[in-house]
Amino acid sequence: MASDLAILGGTPVRTEMIPYGRQSVDREDIEAVVRVLESDWLTTGPAVEEFEESFAQKCGATHAVAVSSGTAALHGMLAS
Repeated sequence: MASDLAILGGTPVRTEMIPYGRQSVDREDIEAVVRVLESDWLTTGPAVEEFEESFAQKCGATHAVAVSSGTAALHGMLAS
């Protein structure tokens, strides 16, 4: 190898942090999260069903399944 990795004492490729995209969270988003957190349905229920239906429609799909992570999505895809 021509040079050591930065983690091993070599020169870093970047000297500045890569900028992270700014989130777009408005008051309506915050209120929706608060409604779910205050409800009896935290991980399932009407808000999840509404999201799945809306997402499926936006994607032109018949169905959509909300999952907790990208890993869970990959597991679900492999199991189908």
